[in-house]
Amino acid sequence: MTSSDIKIEFEGFRLVGINGDDMAATHLESRFGDGLARFVRRVVRKGRGAGSLAEFVLSEASNIRAQRLNLERDELVSELVGRICAVVTGQSLAGRVDTISATDKPTVFAM
Repeated sequence: MTSSDIKIEFEGFRLVGINGDDMAATHLESRFGDGLARFVRRVVRKGRGAGSLAEFVLSEASNIRAQRLNLERDELVSELVGRICAVVTGQSLAGRVDTISATDKPTVFAM
């Protein structure tokens, strides 16, 4: 599977989530959770990474650790993977549609 294939699949999950599928984040996590967990674990361990996803991981990790000081690394990684999947599919914790596009195309809402 190429990076283009992965981007296309991520975009499909994002669109399904925006269109109201409550399970989109869960399906995304079941499909890519292991790879995302490896990525998140590496970024958290190194404390740095390239790209907007790594920046998101570091920012969210800092926020989580500030609130939950004794959190184990595996719990942190699991929480971060869940947050990534929620944001990608527009099911963020605040209950608003707030997505990250994998294809560099902005989300457009028709009114």
